[in-house]
Amino acid sequence: MDRPVTRRKNIIKAAAVNTTTPKRPAEFTDLVKSFLTECRAKNLSGRTLQFYEENLVRMKKMFDEQGIPLNVTMLTAREIKHHYVGRMIENGLASNTINGRIKSCKAFFKYLFEEGIVPHNLAEEIKLVKAEKKMIQTFTKEQVVALLQQPDKKTFTGLRDYTMMVVMLETGIRIGELLHLKVDDVFLKELEIRIQKGKGGKARRVPIQKTCAKILKQYLGERGDAATDALFISIHLVDFEFNRQSGCCGFWKTGPRSPTFPALVSLFLSLQPRKEIVLAHWR
Repeated sequence: MDRPVTRRKNIIKAAAVNTTTPKRPAEFTDLVKSFLTECRAKNLSGRTLQFYEENLVRMKKMFDEQGIPLNVTMLTAREIKHHYVGRMIENGLASNTINGRIKSCKAFFKYLFEEGIVPHNLAEEIKLVKAEKKMIQTFTKEQVVALLQQPDKKTFTGLRDYTMMVVMLETGIRIGELLHLKVDDVFLKELEIRIQKGKGGKARRVPIQKTCAKILKQYLGERGDAATDALFISIHLVDFEFNRQSGCCGFWKTGPRSPTFPALVSLFLSLQPRKEIVLAHWR
């Protein structure tokens, strides 16, 4: 028996096109500012806003270096692929770095399309590059023990560093979340730490074991009362500030940013470990 022939539909699926009349072209910097304002209205984190802005500025700079005017109303996906993505590949940037910058562009062009500034949604046409998937190696038990033995727990800073390391290893929280913890976020009786503003601005509860709670209790006793409600403080009562790109903590009051031991440990835990652990401890 012959199979029935499916009737062809008389509709052809086309790419998304904004039928409204494009708005008057604006300067690239003004469009970026408008985009970032929209992101703030969506309550995106300051780190995300900085990430978007830096990547869009890099794209503009890369086009300028090639002598190509960046007119977003006339820009095509092909031009982005050849003059931006291709350029980054030629410069030897890692695939994850390239994809991060492409995602920033996609968010930007999606906004321009929704606002009627550009007639086509380039975000749908720009593709990510194929990223190499690497197996993440972890530290051995002996290496973790070696890390935990580095801080001098006879000093306040040493006990603080040790406590930060234990909390990171116990909970797996992000270093930015760790450094923004307040004293009131620690609930020893309930055996939990409450992250008030995690990734995406979401709060969550993180359980801890009795050993971690005991170490936190000891640290809180040595910390005592302070002029700040930050959980982890320096001996000068200056809050930590984390530099995501360098993986370091710093104190504006003491001058140049100085990496501390917990930040380095966090950085080591996120990277492929070497055969020998080389640790540097700044104060």
